[in-house]
Amino acid sequence: MDHQPFEDWILDESSINQEQKESLSEHLNQCTNCAQLSYSWKKVESELISARMVSPNPGFVNRFQSNLIARKAEAYQTQSIKSLLIIGSSILFVMGSLITWLFLTKTPGEIIVKSVTMFTGVTEAYINLRYIVLNFFSSVPPYLPYVFLIFTIGWGLILLLIWGLTIWRFSRKGLEQK
Repeated sequence: MDHQPFEDWILDESSINQEQKESLSEHLNQCTNCAQLSYSWKKVESELISARMVSPNPGFVNRFQSNLIARKAEAYQTQSIKSLLIIGSSILFVMGSLITWLFLTKTPGEIIVKSVTMFTGVTEAYINLRYIVLNFFSSVPPYLPYVFLIFTIGWGLILLLIWGLTIWRFSRKGLEQK
């Protein structure tokens, strides 16, 4: 005999219809295992209903909240460390793969020549860029730094005003909850 539907009905009587209740009561009269399960479940339900609510010890809320803050900080730190390890190992893997590919496809002489060429190219680009910047600033009219300073201070004051109004609005009205 299949006891599974009857056991489900015993443990969740609220979801069965009248016909299933009658079938369950007939089955309980014939099957001692299901009758024992029904009796035990009714005892458990009565114990759950009659159990008194225990109030927490004094200071429980404060201890729980302080421990919660510590647990959140620890979880954040653990997550940060895991993220750092994953990102770091990914970067090491990619760099190792690229270096391996480089040494498998190029000779050491080619690698040295390309490295020296790249280094001298970067150095030459830096020298040229520095020359361009110095030449630009030497040809700037004498009043232009003051115009730039006034422009920067003006935008700074506008942004400071907007920031102050935003902080004032949030402190007066609060954030809207959705």
